[in-house]
Amino acid sequence: MRLINTAFLLVLLSFVACARQMPCNHPVVTTGEPIVCVIDGDTVRLDDGTSVRFIGMDTPERNKRGYAEATAVTISLINNTEVRFEKDVSDKDKFGRLLRYVHAGDVFVNAELVRQGWAIAKDFPPDTARSSELHKLDREAKDSRIGLWSIQENCPYMPSSLCE
Repeated sequence: MRLINTAFLLVLLSFVACARQMPCNHPVVTTGEPIVCVIDGDTVRLDDGTSVRFIGMDTPERNKRGYAEATAVTISLINNTEVRFEKDVSDKDKFGRLLRYVHAGDVFVNAELVRQGWAIAKDFPPDTARSSELHKLDREAKDSRIGLWSIQENCPYMPSSLCE
């Protein structure tokens, strides 16, 4: 009887653990850091379920203009590459996500998203070691009207409320 109770408890715990995970609509394969899923343009999930939020920049949220493009660029940059993370000051945000700069091979992913205009530079103090680099790329993308800057037509860009 004790064996049955233990087995039942293990099955129940596995269901609870699975229920807490969002399904992955954008699976990827990486070496180095074990990323298995791209959540959106600035968030990925590791094989242990931990979420990682890219710092120093921000991309549109689901159902906002530019979301699909930013997510697709992130997938193209990290899929089938050697990924490594770079920590700034903070380890995690208030949601429990790891906060990291992301490198895929020789590409600084956070910067490349901003350079292509699919993310804006955004400071999250105290994690600002790369702030000047990212803000410079942001100005260049805006001036060139590429990425998000090409679709927004003079409305102020805020990733959580990109003009409808």
